[in-house]
Amino acid sequence: MSMYRIIKFYTGEVAKMAIRLVAQNPNMKFVGAFVYHENKVGKDLGEIAGIEHLGVPCSNDLDAVLSIEADCVLLDSLTYEPELIAKILRSGKDVITRMGGWYPKTDP
Repeated sequence: MSMYRIIKFYTGEVAKMAIRLVAQNPNMKFVGAFVYHENKVGKDLGEIAGIEHLGVPCSNDLDAVLSIEADCVLLDSLTYEPELIAKILRSGKDVITRMGGWYPKTDP
């Protein structure tokens, strides 16, 4: 089985649980992290989740994070962000999110 390379978007309380779960899976590896809050920039993703360091510094530079080679983005957003999801998809990455309601609506 190949290793899945994951970028984590946002690191709130629910996201911290997801970080811990992914970090335990031998077939998954975090390769990047995007954060909103300035005080998290530069911190290690594992440190934010309360586990060992994962060697993944957090950044608030969206373009730099999306330039990282990865299979998917694990997005824990609290708001409806269709433009962000579209930008992630255009970067060639899949999106996994717990957020519902972002499916684009079209006229019948």
